[in-house]
Amino acid sequence: MEAENDPPLVIHDVHFVGGEHRGAYNVTIEHGRVRCIAPSPAPDGPPVQVPGSTNINGNHGIIMPSMCHPHIHLDKPYLIHNGPSMACGRFSEALELTNFSKQDYTEQDLLERGRRLILESVQAGVTSMRAHVEVDKLVHLKCLDVGLALKKEFGPQGRGICDIQIAVFAQEPVFAGDDNGQSMRKLFFHACATEGVDVVGSTPYLESTTKLSKQNINWIVDVAMLHRKHLDLHLDYTLDVKYEPLVYHLIKTLKTRNWTSLMPSILRVTLGHCTRLSLFPAFQLKQLQAKISSRNLPIHFIGLPMSDLYMMGRGATDDPAMGGGAVPRGTIPVLDWIGNHGFNVALGVNNVGNAFTPMGGADPLAMIAGIGMVYQGGSQNDCRLLLECITTRAKDSIGALQEGDRNGTSDDGLMISVGDKADIVIVGARNRDMGIHELLVDPGYERIVIKNGNVISKRVVEMWTA
Repeated sequence: MEAENDPPLVIHDVHFVGGEHRGAYNVTIEHGRVRCIAPSPAPDGPPVQVPGSTNINGNHGIIMPSMCHPHIHLDKPYLIHNGPSMACGRFSEALELTNFSKQDYTEQDLLERGRRLILESVQAGVTSMRAHVEVDKLVHLKCLDVGLALKKEFGPQGRGICDIQIAVFAQEPVFAGDDNGQSMRKLFFHACATEGVDVVGSTPYLESTTKLSKQNINWIVDVAMLHRKHLDLHLDYTLDVKYEPLVYHLIKTLKTRNWTSLMPSILRVTLGHCTRLSLFPAFQLKQLQAKISSRNLPIHFIGLPMSDLYMMGRGATDDPAMGGGAVPRGTIPVLDWIGNHGFNVALGVNNVGNAFTPMGGADPLAMIAGIGMVYQGGSQNDCRLLLECITTRAKDSIGALQEGDRNGTSDDGLMISVGDKADIVIVGARNRDMGIHELLVDPGYERIVIKNGNVISKRVVEMWTA
């Protein structure tokens, strides 16, 4: 956190992603807030130092809100070289390989891989994340304990470089099994009551029947409401048209339990994957949005295109977990959902370097550059929406935007305004006229990352080399 007596920070010669500001600007930050935005006085000369301030050269980079991981798995990154090698790349195999690796989880192993994921994310410009940690009969609370330690290490009370929400996550069924899930529910319930847990979640589609999947949803909603936590579900992860979408049962349960009236407004219901919903025609999407909005439910969807496309785009498959039969390519069409239907949608990296997503890293901007063509959104507005999906929309989807963090009156989620909380990333420019398309063609790795008004990029380098 920035101290009251810290000098103002002045960032010289930065460019905004379009909007009302054209040309180079100086941005002054004080006490963790943006205090002034003014045109650079000498665009062709060296930056003019502001006495009594810390001055940094933005080198004509592009300034925008910092990024967010709305959905990332903290306990299973960088497992791709652990254990047996992948053979077919299917979902059932990914589960099997991950469970094999989990047998060898140690506290030190989990800490090292978790630290690497956080540091690589912050280097890219991520200053907040929702991190899923698994709780089951194999790892018990081991992943949770390490996740909470990493949250303390890197959060506001520690190094202060990343706000981390810990999501206790049941990757296994909680009603199917030898004891009908009783031991799993008991373990999970204990984990949810642990201090420092922010979110609870499950995977209803992994239950053995639709009836049990609905029971899973009823139970996890009750758990979230009892503990007053965010709710985050891996939901409707299939492209089987015969599969009953469980989102309708979730909406019914939230209404029956009176979530909107009984839970604080900051608490979100966040749904990851939802690939089955990508097959909905326009009229069905309209009906779904009407059900959500009429009940004033805080439902946000997270598209996870890297793993969704890898798992779903396989053509014919005999994998029952993916629905079987001929499977078309599919992930949430975020631009259509936002622009034409008004859903709350964000984008997440999900997995890094494991059997669920063997290619790609922790950089959300690089992900956008890689999958932007999938969404067929080449216009300026489309590109801006995609950037919002990894910045302000991503933060909003997990309740990471507090009241007063964003004071701008513009609908443009990328515009930084006076009074905003100074969580910012500056992406290095190839030239002074670099626009949004060039930014997404080649985002590069030259980033200045600012958290709560503090430049944290150098800290991350020091942590890597310590």
